[in-house]
Order: sequence, then C-alpha cells, then structure tokens
Amino acid sequence: MTLRLHVYPDVQQLARAAADAVASEIGWAINRRGVAFIAVSGGTTPWQMLEALRHHPIEWSHTHIFQVDERNAGIDSPDRNSTQIRQALTDRIEIPQSNLHFVPITGDLEHDADQYAHEIDAVVGGVFDLIHLGLGDDGHTASLVPDDPVLAVQDASTAVTDTYRGYRRVTLTYPVINAARNLLWLTNGHSKAKPLSQLLDQNAAIPAGRVLQTNAQVFCDEAAVTAAGADG
Repeated sequence: MTLRLHVYPDVQQLARAAADAVASEIGWAINRRGVAFIAVSGGTTPWQMLEALRHHPIEWSHTHIFQVDERNAGIDSPDRNSTQIRQALTDRIEIPQSNLHFVPITGDLEHDADQYAHEIDAVVGGVFDLIHLGLGDDGHTASLVPDDPVLAVQDASTAVTDTYRGYRRVTLTYPVINAARNLLWLTNGHSKAKPLSQLLDQNAAIPAGRVLQTNAQVFCDEAAVTAAGADG
C-alpha cells in the first residue's frame, strides 16, 4: 500500500478527520489483539487532534500511549510534549496511569533514552499499531532533524539528538518508526508545502523522506499542498 493523502479546507476539519483515523486504528487493534499501542507527537495541530480524540468512545483501558519524542525541558514546561499531551488528552480521559508511557527526562539523556527503549521493548515488543508524526518546515519528523547523527542510528529504538532549536531531545528512531503497522502524518500551513512535496516524492534529502511509506497516511490542509507536485 502506498502513502495516502487526505486534504481538508481548514485545521479544525483536519484535526477531526485525523482523530477519526486514530480512533479507527485503535479500535481495529483492540478488536484484533485486545490491546492497542500508539505513539503521539507534540505540537499545535496535534493538540487539536488529541482534543477531538478524547470525544471518541475508545477503550482507553486497553490502549497504551507513548511519545514519539521529548525535549530536555523541565517537568511542567510548556515546551515538553508530555505537558501538551496531558493537557489535551490524558488528564481528561479515564485511562490507567500504567497505560501512559512518557519519556523519562532526568538530565541524563542517554540513560533516559535507554530506559525508554527498554519500556517500549517490554510493553510493545517493538511494533506500534500507530505512530503519529509531524512534519517540520525543514523536513524533520519526530526529532529526526537534518544533519544530526541520530539519523544514522539503526541498532536502537530511541536515541538522543544534538541541540536543536534550543533543546536536546530523546526520539524514536527510523527502525521503530518504519516497523509500525500504521503511520499517520499530520501537517498544515504554507510553510509545510515544500517539505510535504518532498515527503510525497520520498526525497531522502529531508529526514521525513527517509521514512517508509507503506501503510502511511498524510492528513493536511489545503495550504500545505500548494507546492508543485503536492496537489494530491
């Protein structure tokens, strides 16, 4: 199956449609195996998607939520993706705390990444049902950022980045992202037109272009498909 592109007129409809797709994948996994494992990213548009997701009748007791990446910021910092995820979704649904798997940020990032990788292996077994990804204006996805040594990691499911836009980060790596049963990209705005076009072309010049597109979907708004070749 090749990458599927879904375009919506505004961010609100985009967020609702993406939430519908996430809920559907969670339900499918629970019906098939009794449990769902998902990993979510941070950001403004995902915030709206997560808010929409909490209104779905999901069996949260059978759903485990992980993070795609996290910044080395204070525990309650608004720059922490976990802060956004909690405020938009997990603090407002009935879900066991044992089903929430946030990246441990203690200051020793190498140790934190190793601990998170062990948790993924122990709980998920290395294969997520769904990983939600964003797309940066420079073509980064997760915290797989241009020219960072983390792009070359092939023997671990997590890694630590160099400083990027003010923070070092713990991120999922290509092997675990590419192993997911489903990928869901969420992006919007004119600034994403060029990287979206590159993503759709599987252009390896950007980190996002190196992600396998089997069983992947892109949810975007009309503004993001204005670049040549990205008119889906």
